Amino acid sequence: MRQSCITIFSLAATMYAVAAQESGPPAPPDKLIAFERLLGHWEGRGTAVLDAKQAAIPWESTSTVQRVLGNHFVQTESAIAFGEPAPGVLRTVSLIGWDRESKTFKQWHVSNTGEAGEVTLHWDGEDTYTSTNSRVVDDELVVERWSTTLAQNSHSIAGVRAVGAGDFDTHFAGTHRRVDSVPRTTSSKRGAFVADPPHARMQKLAQAAGQYIVDGKAAGGSLGAMVEVSLDQRVRPIFGGTVLGLYTFGVAPEEHLSYAAIAWSADDDCYRLVFADNRGVAGMARSRWVGTSLVTTMTGSTWNQPMAMRWVHECDARGAFTRVEAHRLSGIEESEIVFSGAYEKQ
Repeated sequence: MRQSCITIFSLAATMYAVAAQESGPPAPPDKLIAFERLLGHWEGRGTAVLDAKQAAIPWESTSTVQRVLGNHFVQTESAIAFGEPAPGVLRTVSLIGWDRESKTFKQWHVSNTGEAGEVTLHWDGEDTYTSTNSRVVDDELVVERWSTTLAQNSHSIAGVRAVGAGDFDTHFAGTHRRVDSVPRTTSSKRGAFVADPPHARMQKLAQAAGQYIVDGKAAGGSLGAMVEVSLDQRVRPIFGGTVLGLYTFGVAPEEHLSYAAIAWSADDDCYRLVFADNRGVAGMARSRWVGTSLVTTMTGSTWNQPMAMRWVHECDARGAFTRVEAHRLSGIEESEIVFSGAYEKQ
């Protein structure tokens, strides 16, 4: 049977649901057709205000948009080169998918600024979709709204921003035009946006990097019975150490394809983890150190029932993973173990 890629996080989040599905894995959502005009290669140009105290600077970009993970997601890989005095090239990877539980479009992203996140997308008519986000910078609330307007062979993007109680100003604008091809945009071996050392919390997390064999059991058999799985997992820093990527190869028990990325969030004062798989399941969780264990938690709903997940990765004195256990709490049921496994570093 062909090997494929799966993360421990998406495995534990989906295996129980797989056992409950009598009709097999879900088909890719028809609603993603709304983003079909984005598919292809693009070159973009525009202006950006990176510092409110400085004038706008030009930017140029290349991007590739394609359906991935069993056509459940629309992936964009992009590289944006800013004019002086910007420090480097901004590289991002994002996924747009349909959240069956909330009945909304979501976008999950990671970049070489050391950021990972999730936003909700809203359509305004047939051609424009928008998203909003907020964060605290230097003790001031910063609110942004992004809008993308699609045409047949071009699309425009605009970002407006308000700081504190101030007015909204356009800080990013430009147009992308379709081209036949672009250079590879987002090799994860390329560096961070800013050439500073990675955050100390990421340096600590990077100690888990390595190649592992993970032998364990997952809830996925008949009536939720545990089934044996054996996985080959690769953990490595990407984007100059600002992000940690987790890639796991195996069949557990059916073929899966997914990935996860972890980055430090100063806003949350913890790690943010984003993941997605070829069953259309994606999400964002938060991770914190508890002693020598990395504890990751996520809340949401499954089959219209409230759900909470907890993953516990135990580490040895050198920071390498040694064991993982995942617990799931759903509805009014008692907590149950949906995955447990032992790590062997190669």
